[in-house]
Amino acid sequence: MSSPARPIRVLSDLHLGHPACRIDSVQQLRPLLEGAKTVVFNGDTWEMSNPLLREKCQSHFHELEALLEEVGAKGVFLTGNHDHEITDLHALDLEAIGVFIVHGDCLFDDISPWSPENWEMADDFARLRNALPNRDPDANLATRLEYTHQCREILGHDEHEFDGGRFRLIRSVFRIIFPPRRPWEILKCWTGVSRRASDFRNRHCPEAKFLVMGHVHRPGVWSLENGEVTLCNTGGFMSVGKARMVEISDDTISLYRISEKPESFRPCQKPDWSQSL
Repeated sequence: MSSPARPIRVLSDLHLGHPACRIDSVQQLRPLLEGAKTVVFNGDTWEMSNPLLREKCQSHFHELEALLEEVGAKGVFLTGNHDHEITDLHALDLEAIGVFIVHGDCLFDDISPWSPENWEMADDFARLRNALPNRDPDANLATRLEYTHQCREILGHDEHEFDGGRFRLIRSVFRIIFPPRRPWEILKCWTGVSRRASDFRNRHCPEAKFLVMGHVHRPGVWSLENGEVTLCNTGGFMSVGKARMVEISDDTISLYRISEKPESFRPCQKPDWSQSL
């Protein structure tokens, strides 16, 4: 695709339609979209993979399309492990400015190592790897992204999602701490994600100075390659965890906290982090 117009804003892991999503109305997102020429939704925008939530997600999709048109921004949607059918675009390489945007599940051979459903699919993931040329998912970028996409397609999903409402935070916490293996797997992913991102960059996009990812729901900025590369994670909008927004202007890339109020979600006035492109 052609280079998107700037300013570009990047959001990920909205999980619209999920009962644990903090976004009750798509209109709450208006302040995050206003002023942008392009908005990149970096995967897991909707819960499209859950049959019980698909109809609700379709409604959110049309509302978001209308909102983007109202604010005059173009929406670019990348695939995630919860909405892999929404587009054929798995990553966005802004090579001219050294920015590479991808959801982040491609860092893991088993997509979501903290998921009990994924633990049961180790043999299925191995079968997909063995079917690849030289059994190597990292042969090149296209192979890595295609392998990730094939894994997404065979994932099972819980069709008995809990209801939302006043206890959704408590339910979300329970789902994180049970079974007991799960918090340990989450911790391992959080502590190892910068190493994995560095390895992904060196293999597949060595020209990138900035990696923008989501997936692990842990927002922040990490210095890679002795400070020559930066990883930005935008977190997510589920009940547990915080969300951030990346903005790419003509000459800077910045990470903003998001102030969440019942009426609207807004980027804070000053960025947490900013760097020249």
